[in-house]
Amino acid sequence: MDQDELVRVGTLGAAHGLRGSLRLVSDLEDPGIIAPGLEICLDVRGKIRWVEVLTAAPHRKGLLVSLKGVDTREQAMELTGAPVSIPRSRFPEPGEGTYYWFDILGLSVFTSAGQGLGTIRAIIPTGANDVYEVMDEAGNETLVPALEWVIESVDLSAGKMVVTLPEGL
Repeated sequence: MDQDELVRVGTLGAAHGLRGSLRLVSDLEDPGIIAPGLEICLDVRGKIRWVEVLTAAPHRKGLLVSLKGVDTREQAMELTGAPVSIPRSRFPEPGEGTYYWFDILGLSVFTSAGQGLGTIRAIIPTGANDVYEVMDEAGNETLVPALEWVIESVDLSAGKMVVTLPEGL
């Protein structure tokens, strides 16, 4: 993945108050990366717009943000529903053996015997561990638990994951 590639981190929700604040529904486990001074990319009905975050505070299941140049409720309402993205380079490097969801989605999955299972289409958080939803070209689904003893290797540059499936899968 290109370091400057944009990663979707959420969606602007409803306007909040009269001075242009908006709710940001975050797709991030830790929305703290959205902080004052960060330049975010908005896709406002097909038009790309870069804007600086002035304030960001936790609010319910997301954030309450104010953006540079958005000073009225009416201006904020024009942005409602806009996807929010940031450059990949703004994310800290994950620890050894850990990966961001956006790095895992789209990987080709193979068994240790070399059998292709398909592509990771979705990640399902279960509380105990994530589960990768792998779909092949025929539409067959395999659910792969994201456990250390199941995932043998991940090669992001090759776009490949090798797994040892538990009995019964």
